[in-house]
Amino acid sequence: MDELKKIADYMVTPGKGILASDEPPELLESKFQQLGIANNEETRRTYRELLYGTQGLEQYISAAILHRETFEQKDSTGKRFVDLLSEKGILPGITVDQGFDILPGTAQETWTLGLDSLSTQCASYQKKGAKFTKWRPAFRIVDDISPSSIAIRTNAEMVGCYAAICQQYGLVPIIESDVLLEGSYSIETCAKVSKMVLDEIYSSLKRHHVNLQGVVAKPNMILAGMSAKSKPDPSTVAKYTLDTLLDSVPASVPGIAFLSGGQTEQEATTHLEAINKQARLTKQPWLLTFCYGRALQATCLQTWKGKPENVEKAREQFLYRCKVNASASHNKAV
Repeated sequence: MDELKKIADYMVTPGKGILASDEPPELLESKFQQLGIANNEETRRTYRELLYGTQGLEQYISAAILHRETFEQKDSTGKRFVDLLSEKGILPGITVDQGFDILPGTAQETWTLGLDSLSTQCASYQKKGAKFTKWRPAFRIVDDISPSSIAIRTNAEMVGCYAAICQQYGLVPIIESDVLLEGSYSIETCAKVSKMVLDEIYSSLKRHHVNLQGVVAKPNMILAGMSAKSKPDPSTVAKYTLDTLLDSVPASVPGIAFLSGGQTEQEATTHLEAINKQARLTKQPWLLTFCYGRALQATCLQTWKGKPENVEKAREQFLYRCKVNASASHNKAV
């Protein structure tokens, strides 16, 4: 348990964040296709080498989440990505869920798959150098239909099982709770639903005797839906986000690393900065940082376009996004 706490504390090192680079091949398909990049194992490997090989990345990134394919890959010199990251002082982690399926008895809501093979996965990945894991439940707000109580309870129970199993194998579980930005709901609705989700998840963690000092929380920020007519300003987002977390996330959790969801790069940075600014005024119990994917990589990917001659320029864009978000999480000027 001491080792779990040590790893969790390191993942939320002040002034650093977590790189989410675990997009599955099918998700990269659409991103690559828009830029004319062939989506195959080698181009995906090349892209991840671009990210992990960025000089100075360790100044702003404490940990990186890898997809199963990437976890087994090597850079162009033959070095495993896991070892490349570890040598930089960046903890390697792995996504262990197996995606989604429709939850019976609901209006097309989902539950997360993968518990049946989780023990085997954890034993294998821990031996290969993984330090932490990710498991993603997702909740879509649709009028008064979803998320339903059965979807919330079922997914929360699975998060509790997942976290307990991972800790048995010495792996820190990221506790994700993703209320999707899709929709036109208000920030008040987002706060209400997010609180319901968080309450169920942390009740499940308690039932499964999960050591909360050995986890890292990864919630959504409290925002209005992407199609909402009225968008709250950053200070309002910060207030709703912190109020919701204070109501639902125990103080024993060492840190919160926000997901970016469907936010733009600039929105994700601005909101993170506003949350941390307000948190320091009100003395919140956790370290607050980021666990971003597209909010670190969008401009980088557009700059790269799959061309070797663009690698260094793409790395500059990537490192800049890491830097500004690290600064936002620590309230320092860039």
